[in-house]
Amino acid sequence: MMGLAFIMTVLFLFILLGPYRRMKAAVSAEGWPVAAERLTRIRGMMLVNLLLGLVTAVLGVAGPRL
Repeated sequence: MMGLAFIMTVLFLFILLGPYRRMKAAVSAEGWPVAAERLTRIRGMMLVNLLLGLVTAVLGVAGPRL
């Protein structure tokens, strides 16, 4: 579970320091198509993060039985 939490944290930091900053810059410059593309990428990565969180929760509930 700690490994999954570490992966989730690294993925979040990657999103925050990479695509999110570029999307924020595109919105400031009113480059809406570029911002939309970045947002689509962010949504995909956040979906992966959500699924990892759900797997972590299931493992936490299951306990040592798995």
